Amino acid sequence: MGELRDLIYSKQTIEFVAVANEYCTLVENTSQQLRKDFIQNAQSLLSLLYLKALTLQEPQNISEEGTEKFVSEEDWLFVKATVSEKLGEKEIFSELYEPLNQEEAVSVSLSECFADIYQDCKDFVQLYEFANLEAINEGLWECLQNFQHIWGPRLLFILKEMHNMLYGNYDMEETKKEDSVENAEQKQSRTWLNENFFK
Repeated sequence: MGELRDLIYSKQTIEFVAVANEYCTLVENTSQQLRKDFIQNAQSLLSLLYLKALTLQEPQNISEEGTEKFVSEEDWLFVKATVSEKLGEKEIFSELYEPLNQEEAVSVSLSECFADIYQDCKDFVQLYEFANLEAINEGLWECLQNFQHIWGPRLLFILKEMHNMLYGNYDMEETKKEDSVENAEQKQSRTWLNENFFK
């Protein structure tokens, strides 16, 4: 039990949970942000999320029962819809090859990728907050497996497209009027990132 507690409350796991939680907050509040702000924040958080996932230690002694899920289909669809609306004409589809299936490509949109990452991160963040050590351990294993095989490739696809949008010759203005004043939660999130990871 001591080794399990050390893994669950290690610096690497705590930092991953913190960044995953910030990502979930970002996409849950997509509609409150300007497009360019959203893309810049997503680029920063997803870069950090990928890095923190790489540092995670893989848990041992995993049962086959699975863990409790918190993200509903409605939650997933909400994230997909709001991200797709925010991206507007920047929403694109691509063919991705996943590590365990290199022979058949999966067709996904940017917004679907955002929602898939959200689903795994939100489920684990909720487990980390409310579950016992054994459940958190299994949730960490599931999240890491899905990172390696599913949402990791999707995250890299998003980063490639966000990079092109931010540094290419693209018009980042939105096609509809948006509130140009960032809310306090966005400012707090960016301050948190700067204070904890970009010193």
